[in-house]
Amino acid sequence: MTTETKSLISEKKIVSGAQQSEIEQEMPEPLRVVCRENPHLFEYIAALPLSDIGMPEYVTSLSRKMGDIKQPNIIYPVNYKGVFVHILFNKGDVRNQYISIEPSSTGLKELMQQIEIKLLQLRQKLPLLDLNGDKEAQLLAILDLVVIV
Repeated sequence: MTTETKSLISEKKIVSGAQQSEIEQEMPEPLRVVCRENPHLFEYIAALPLSDIGMPEYVTSLSRKMGDIKQPNIIYPVNYKGVFVHILFNKGDVRNQYISIEPSSTGLKELMQQIEIKLLQLRQKLPLLDLNGDKEAQLLAILDLVVIV
């Protein structure tokens, strides 16, 4: 991922209800439907500088003809459920950028906060760590008390 791409999506925007509605209205219907089924995709799109690059087009599969598009801004699904690729033109380079969009790439901060809160609530009941023992195994055992995988 180039520095330009990282700067495009590095700062996650907090989207208000009105902004969410505005973004959804800009979306073509197929993209709106997919975003409802995959909230991480909506979060990704909301973090993009849409006023600079425009709303991505959603396609269910790529065709050879799409290779002729001079400034692509296309999102398509891959073989894994919930995983997408964003092909985005790069003004400063002749090569396009291919950005992976995965469910695990969003929402981690909120999840970690929930885990911390639960661990704090249980702190009196948690076992003490054996400093001579396998610390990783002990920490994973403690996480198992509050996390369901």
